[in-house]
Amino acid sequence: MKFTLCLSLLLTGLLQVHCHHVPGHHEEHNGDQNPPKPQPQPPAEGRGTETTRYQKIAQINSDFAFRLYKLIASDPAHQNIFFSPLSISTALALLALGAKAETHHQIINGLGFNLSDTEENEIHGAFKLIVHTLNQPNNKTQVNMGNALFIEESMPLLPTFLNDVQTLYEAEGVPTNFKNCAAAAAAADEINDYVKNKTNGKITQAVEGLDKDTLMVLVNYIFFK
Repeated sequence: MKFTLCLSLLLTGLLQVHCHHVPGHHEEHNGDQNPPKPQPQPPAEGRGTETTRYQKIAQINSDFAFRLYKLIASDPAHQNIFFSPLSISTALALLALGAKAETHHQIINGLGFNLSDTEENEIHGAFKLIVHTLNQPNNKTQVNMGNALFIEESMPLLPTFLNDVQTLYEAEGVPTNFKNCAAAAAAADEINDYVKNKTNGKITQAVEGLDKDTLMVLVNYIFFK
């Protein structure tokens, strides 16, 4: 199977059910005959490895999505269920980069990965390829997906962690002041402005009512047109 075909099938499988956080935003293309732009491909000698990596991550992400859906649907209070499993798994995988011991173990296992079968650098490498490919411009569709860590400014993060989240997940670490009620309210405004900008104004209130004891807010946004 060609790499590009396998990639298309993977992304369709990941996104087809529950990944639109901007309901009702749809634009028809009348008479547009321009073919989609080709997606970037790795060197020929690496395609077999990349294809295998995509397939493995796709299957595990699919299993995670249905387990999570089953859990949410078991609550009788919920009626319509609308979420992005890829966003959730990506955000949790990002957190695993900075976790240790039991916390790290629970994140990895919760996502459905077994480090005896899949090396952790392979997991992060596959997510890197998915995030990068989704965010490539295309004249038929537009997908913007990303993460940001808003961290209490008195608790600076290790440079190696910041480099990894930026390199692997195209994420940002933003020093933020949460220390009092006024600062927490200003931090909420800062986070909402950030998400609003990243989603072309479609998501205007991602967070509200932040507590002054907040130390970190992990934001994942996804925009699909």
